[in-house]
Amino acid sequence: TGIRTRLALAAATGLTPLVGREQELEAMEQRWRLACEGTGQAVLVTGEPGIGKSRLVHELGRRIGDEGTRAVFQASPYSSNSALHPVIEELGRMFRIDGTGGDEGSLARLTEELEAQGVSVEATRPALAALLSIAETGIDATRELAPQEQKRQTFAALRTLMAAEARRRRVLAVFEDIHWADPSTLELLGLLLADAPTQRILIVMTARPEFEPPWPTDTT
Repeated sequence: TGIRTRLALAAATGLTPLVGREQELEAMEQRWRLACEGTGQAVLVTGEPGIGKSRLVHELGRRIGDEGTRAVFQASPYSSNSALHPVIEELGRMFRIDGTGGDEGSLARLTEELEAQGVSVEATRPALAALLSIAETGIDATRELAPQEQKRQTFAALRTLMAAEARRRRVLAVFEDIHWADPSTLELLGLLLADAPTQRILIVMTARPEFEPPWPTDTT
């Protein structure tokens, strides 16, 4: 599957050639090659609305083709107060889970995906199931965690999942419009950036110029 951004519909009907951005594209492709070798990279693309940030990322995805896994975490002004909304949306798409809790097969699909990734189901499933509004069964279903502990376990599970996928395949992780991202998503992003240097992952972020990264600037 290709990168899903606001350009998805336009891409389906055809886009005009991208002109004048070859230098930026070559730099991003170089970062991708380094990531493929196991030295994870991160790129922050900033610019005013309409300057072509998403188009640049789309073109990178087109050039990469089917070389690895692609995940797109799309922030929105309508969900900037909803914790981890971009993550929930993308995981729901990847695991075929609608997030309403009404699909009885959701827990089984989540379990199958975690097993396929080679991660501990016991360690990761409770937090991810809660994040995706999937009803758990058994002992874990009756446990109530303090919000901070729930957050810690959720972040740990998400980092484990990303690391496992990067071991299995190269990963292009796109965080779109992070100037709208909720605080929890930005906090998670900071942790993923810290993990990236030893993984086969390229993290690409897009933002408007006023965005100030909350993590150390030498990681962007």
